[in-house]
Amino acid sequence: MHEHASVRPVTVSPEYLSALAKAGGEDFSCIVIRRGEELLGFVTLLRDGELGIGYYIGYDRSAASTLPLYLRLLHAVVEQAIQWGCRRLSLGRTALEPKARLGAIPQPLFIWARHRHPAVNFFVRKLVHTIPHEEPPQRNPFKSTTGMTGADRIQKMQGAS
Repeated sequence: MHEHASVRPVTVSPEYLSALAKAGGEDFSCIVIRRGEELLGFVTLLRDGELGIGYYIGYDRSAASTLPLYLRLLHAVVEQAIQWGCRRLSLGRTALEPKARLGAIPQPLFIWARHRHPAVNFFVRKLVHTIPHEEPPQRNPFKSTTGMTGADRIQKMQGAS
């Protein structure tokens, strides 16, 4: 997945995920999809209190041409977040269409970037704003029986918490 990303601000070492798993303990999960002994895909999750965070994901692109690997990995993230008792789930800002089909609702995104040399911050701020991004599509996979949209129901639930 990393090689196909248009923006790659970080490249992690091969030891990164195992170190993250060790540090995360019970708040880290790695879910894999296999066909026999063949690894077809994986996704990692982190838990921060009531927030589940879908983190790194990867899958075999050739296998994905005939299998819905990405969507199944997203379902696994939702399932793990429910098992953890999370009230919120962050899926990130990539692959917006499949996430919208699951019912994900876009949230405002803020980036805090600061360079150690104050004079450079002017350029850092300009650089951050040039990172390309898509606007998420609006989808409602939920059946409405009350006249409220899925987004309305979620906003109402968030207001009650």
